[in-house]
Formats: sequence, C-alpha cells, structure tokens
Amino acid sequence: MQNWIRTLRPSRVTLAAPVAVLALAGGVAVASTAEMPWARSSQSRELRGCVRASDRTLRIPAVGRRCARGEQTISWNTRGPAGARGASGAAGARGASGAAGARGASGAAGPAGLAGERGRTGPQGPAGRDGHQGAPGRDGQPGTPGAPGIAGAPGAPGQPGRDGVGASGKSASAPITVARGGSQTVLSLTLPAGAHLVTMQVSATSATEGAMARPECSIDGGGELLGAGVAHVSSMTVAKTFSGQAFIELSAAGSVELVCSSNADAQFPADGSVIGARALVAMPIAMQP
Repeated sequence: MQNWIRTLRPSRVTLAAPVAVLALAGGVAVASTAEMPWARSSQSRELRGCVRASDRTLRIPAVGRRCARGEQTISWNTRGPAGARGASGAAGARGASGAAGARGASGAAGPAGLAGERGRTGPQGPAGRDGHQGAPGRDGQPGTPGAPGIAGAPGAPGQPGRDGVGASGKSASAPITVARGGSQTVLSLTLPAGAHLVTMQVSATSATEGAMARPECSIDGGGELLGAGVAHVSSMTVAKTFSGQAFIELSAAGSVELVCSSNADAQFPADGSVIGARALVAMPIAMQP
C-alpha cells in the first residue's frame, strides 16, 4: 500500500468504507480506515497522521512510529456524534436476597419508665438467731454528791510530834580563781545528823578573756561525790550560773563541801575559771521509822 496520500482539492467525497476527513489548509486529505488498519491503536479511538509542510501531503504512520522532520502531527476522533436515546428496556428479574448486614451499634438508653404499683406485703419470715453479745457500754457520768453525813465523835489525842528542823544554808561572793587543771573547795556547810537534800548554785567566768574555760562544781560529803554541775564560759565579765542537787544522810553531825575544778582539755585554753557568787542550801528530810 502506498504510504502517501495526495492532497485533494476542496470537494465532497463519498467513500463506501468508513473514512476520516481532515480539513487542512489548502485542501482536504481523505483516508480510508478500512484500507489502513495501522491508522489507530487497539486501545484508542483516535487516528493520527503526519502532514508534510512543503506540499500538504498527508500520510498515516505505522503504529508506534513518529512523524518525520518537516511534518506536522495531526489527530482526529473516529467516533461519530451521539445518537438519540433508545427506549427503556423491560425490567429485569428480581435478584436474590443479599447476606444479612452486620449488627448496628446499640442505641442510647431510653428514659426510665414509671414506677410500678407497690406489691402486697409478703408473709412474715422465721425469727432470726440471737445476735452476739455487744461490747460493754462506757461508764456513765458521776452521780450527784450525797448529803454530808453526821459528824463522828472526836478521836483520841495523838502523840506529840518531834521538834521540826528548818533549812540551813551558806553563801559567799568573794571570787576564787581555780587554775586550769586544778580543783579547790570554795564553800562548806556543817549539818546535823540525819537526811538532807542539798542544793548548790554557782556563778562562774573565764580567767582569760576570749578563751574558753569549763568550770565544774560538785557537792562532796565525806569523800563521796553526791552531785555535780558544769558550765562553759569564755568571758571574764559575763558570768554563767549553774546548779545541782544531792541527797546525803549523816549518821552524826558533819559537813558537806562545794568543790570546783577547771578542765584542762585543749579545747579549753583559758588559764582557769573564776568562781563568783555561790551558795549551799540543805533541807532536812524526815525519814519514816
């Protein structure tokens, strides 16, 4: 088959086979699609051609081939205009029922219904078993005091009591310096035979201004240490007061002493302690026979 189709002058041309007519500048090119099976692909209703610019000659390239240099690509649709709508066909037979659909979500809860009528009282049930004994109750409030009773007869006179003994004491205020590492009696008190509660009170300062001292005082009764008091002081003008107590029982009249010392540890570098106002007070204690 010839690859080229010459240009026709404008005129009406009727072909026996389906044709495609292209209106080109300068003429009309006619090609029979019955004679050119390569004019369209099996997947498209569009025809494609190549027009040579020099003489307006149209050719149909093979499927998949491109137009050559100096040619212009053109295309046209092989499908005609839409026809009139046909009459509606008869209704088809009813199809088979489809499978049941999935269950839908639960709906919202409806409003509460009205309260029903009260039912009749049922028969009395059997008596229950006795319960456990409860815990004892709390004590009640005290009752109102009763009226005073009748006065009793006077009792017999008692035995005369022993003569009472008052407290005794001793104090001093003249300062006494106790050297660092030393010990000294700073006050003594003579007491009669018997039991006594002895109390001491001591005021002390440091023998060296700005240096820490540690005075310690105790109540000494015949070589037995009975009570002690301790203070930390670092000033020669600001005194600290401390106290202590001891119980002593003398089989015969004797004395108790207030003995003070000054600690010599490295953390207490003062030259000693100054013992100022001090006092010893003894309170006799009546012992049961």
